[in-house]
Amino acid sequence: QAKARAVVAPFASLNETEQADRARAFAERGLLTVVELDALAGDAAADGLAAALDRAVAAPHPGGEVVNLDGAETTAALLTKLSRRGPAPAAASGG
Repeated sequence: QAKARAVVAPFASLNETEQADRARAFAERGLLTVVELDALAGDAAADGLAAALDRAVAAPHPGGEVVNLDGAETTAALLTKLSRRGPAPAAASGG
């Protein structure tokens, strides 16, 4: 609840983009600054991090937007609700 500026370096690979996708979504809403892992590699790491921090400090302060962090609870509740419905009716065959 501190509403502090955040800088994240999401993991991404050819087959794994979830962290990067989520980070971009938060960045588009002005909630954090993304620094690519490539910018944190080798001799340029300090410069890459400094640039990301500069962008974060220069950005407008995050607003009072509320982010729902109850994904696991919500998913469990939805699955429980679906399981209580029973199996879905079989599709009629058009024979």
